[in-house]
Amino acid sequence: MNKIYVEVPITTNQTTLSIPCGDDESLWHFTVIFNENEYLHKRLVTVMDNFDDGENPAVQSMLVTNENNRTATFEYHMDKDIKADIKLSVYYCKECRIITAEW
Repeated sequence: MNKIYVEVPITTNQTTLSIPCGDDESLWHFTVIFNENEYLHKRLVTVMDNFDDGENPAVQSMLVTNENNRTATFEYHMDKDIKADIKLSVYYCKECRIITAEW
């Protein structure tokens, strides 16, 4: 199993990860979007996966709370041209956000 670890500063609201998948190691892109509502004290993480021209991307969102240890986990199982299982986890720290990708 491979793993990528990325630290994202709290001043950044969006980042894109590229993960090699398949035998030819084509890159699969995931855009991670961070939304924080200070008034409601809510944090929302949204992940949008790579999509083909003309198709809509798969979008998943999750609230990050103390009850789930300030963590959001997303899983993707790809069976089209590329077969892969990818797990993205987003952790909130005081100074930054941490994204880990395992495949």
